[in-house]
Amino acid sequence: MGYGDRGGYEDRGRSPPPRGRDDRGGGHGGGGGGGRGGGGSDQGGGEQERRPVSLLIRNLARDIRQEELRHAFERYGAVRDVYLPRDYYTGQARGFGFCEFYDERDAAEAQYKLDRTVVAGREVTVVFAQEERKRPQDMARREPSPPRRGGGGGGGGGFGDRGGGGGGGGGG
Repeated sequence: MGYGDRGGYEDRGRSPPPRGRDDRGGGHGGGGGGGRGGGGSDQGGGEQERRPVSLLIRNLARDIRQEELRHAFERYGAVRDVYLPRDYYTGQARGFGFCEFYDERDAAEAQYKLDRTVVAGREVTVVFAQEERKRPQDMARREPSPPRRGGGGGGGGGFGDRGGGGGGGGGG
C-alpha cells in the first residue's frame, strides 16, 4: 500500500467528542451546549463587539457552488461570507472552504450539527478556522517560495549487495 492509498487513514485516532456529543449511543448524559459562547456576560446592553467567526469545511466536492454551501449553513444563523479557495493555475476548487458567521454561537451550532455529515454528496469535517481568511490579494503579494533543491535525505543502502553497510559479508 503506497502513500496514495488512503486505506486506514480515516481510522486514525481522534480526540474524543465533547461530552454529550457521542453519536454512537450509550451517551454520558447531560452535556452542555458546545463550550463556546460563554456565560452571558454580553447579554443586554451589547457593549461587547462581536467579531465574525469562520468555520473551515474540509472534504467538499470539487464542483460545489458557494450558494449550495451557504444554503447548508444559513439554517444555523446569519452567514456573512462563503469562500471556496481555487487553485491559482487551474481555477479548480481545492476541496475545502470557509463559512463566516456574524455570531460565534451560530457558528458553534453549525459546527456541532454539520461536522461529519454529508453536504453535496460528501462527508465533510467542520472545524473552527484557526487564522483569518487570506484573500486573493494577500496571496498575490506573497513572495514566491524559493525552488526546492536536492533530495532531502539519504536512505542509504540496506540490502548488502551494494558495497558497504550490509551486515558484513567478507569472512575468510
